Amino acid sequence: MVNFLHLEIKELLAFHLSGTVSAEDIDLIADSLEEKFDRFDEVNLYIEIDDSLEESFGGILEQAKKGFSVILPNLGKIKKAALVSDKAWLRKITDFKDLFFTMEMKGFSSPEKEEAFKWVVNKNETQISG
Repeated sequence: MVNFLHLEIKELLAFHLSGTVSAEDIDLIADSLEEKFDRFDEVNLYIEIDDSLEESFGGILEQAKKGFSVILPNLGKIKKAALVSDKAWLRKITDFKDLFFTMEMKGFSSPEKEEAFKWVVNKNETQISG
């Protein structure tokens, strides 16, 4: 399931994933990303992943194909991404971002989610308007 967060910040796509992520959830995320990319030159991402998220990595990748089709042509528009999760293997993904992405990306644990949010919307670093 996906729940969108911080809708008041225009250049930020923020969401919380929990339980089972459906194809419809991925479509909602991809459509929201596409709207942000169409409207803004710079977009930041804030993603919270709940412990209840099913760890079907292959399933998540299969469902995320539409999301990737939206993200890949717009990679240069993503400036920062914060990933909040208590699943260490997910936070470790941010260690490899330099191999694939030019954006700043950091992983945070759940107790650090306030810090993660502040980092991703820091106006001094990314000029986000709220």
